Amino acid sequence: FAAVVLCLALPWVTIIRGASIDVPSAIIETPLTVFTVISLAILGLVMCQRSLSMGLFVVYLAVLAPFANNSLAFSVALWVSGGVGLVICTSYVKRRDWAVCALIILAELQICYVFIQFAGYDPFWFGLIQAPIKYVWTTAAVHGTFGNPGNLGVVLAAIAPLAPPVILPLFAVGLVLSHSLLSIMAATAGVCWKYRSWKFAICGFMAFVIAFIIRGVNILSVWERLRIWGFTWNSSSWWPAMPGSFYLKIAPQLAVIDPTSVYLQEHNEYLQLYYEGGIFAVALLILFFYEYRKAFMGPYGGALVAIAISCVGWFVFRQAAVAGPVLLILGLAKG
Repeated sequence: FAAVVLCLALPWVTIIRGASIDVPSAIIETPLTVFTVISLAILGLVMCQRSLSMGLFVVYLAVLAPFANNSLAFSVALWVSGGVGLVICTSYVKRRDWAVCALIILAELQICYVFIQFAGYDPFWFGLIQAPIKYVWTTAAVHGTFGNPGNLGVVLAAIAPLAPPVILPLFAVGLVLSHSLLSIMAATAGVCWKYRSWKFAICGFMAFVIAFIIRGVNILSVWERLRIWGFTWNSSSWWPAMPGSFYLKIAPQLAVIDPTSVYLQEHNEYLQLYYEGGIFAVALLILFFYEYRKAFMGPYGGALVAIAISCVGWFVFRQAAVAGPVLLILGLAKG
């Protein structure tokens, strides 16, 4: 019924325009805005049949977007609706073992490519010639095809708990080469959670120590993240700052405070969700964890634990290359 009303109402909404919009622009922009908001809201309500938390989140972002007065808010709403759609679609996959096998193969191929990068070559971007030294972020940091060692670490950490124990050492090597201490901790926690055994923690601790010796701890990076989290927390309130507002508001302020550090994302999904979505978004997050409470105890529980930990220190859902495998895991767990 709502879809029928929307289709019939669109020719008439051209008469609605904001104070800063002229008539010719209103004829084009108003129907487009109404169409986007209402269609996303309807889509979110349909999604509620499969996941109440994710469906309501789509509806919430659709309602917030027109009040943000910027196109980025609509982009975020569209991005989230697409992501939720993928989670719901993949939750209907029947041969889950095939999907898990595909995820493990994806991780293994990335690790193989990591070995090539470790040797100083990157065929996909530089052909068969040796990659420029500046391209390698640190002495031995590699990134697979993700462009950032942290992104590689997040994906490997999410898939590691799904892999059989016999190939976990290969994952450990990939995680060590990524130099991501957070991902090593996330993968270790996920594997220990899946097998309900702390013996894997010893291997994870060894990988952490090796990565620590090679990489060390960048105290400046840790301090910058703590400073950014504190700045964002002090700028937050129960009322939403609107989708995409971290990039538009917080990031420019941080650039003024310290031009040498570039943080376009919060590096903490939970805090950025609270800042941009307010207390209602946090309530939906709690509902999401409640919906997945049984999944955490199932075969995908370890992967979910790894993802949840990675979200504490990384922007897991802000890049499509990283979000793809993670969304597939959420869908498989949801089913």
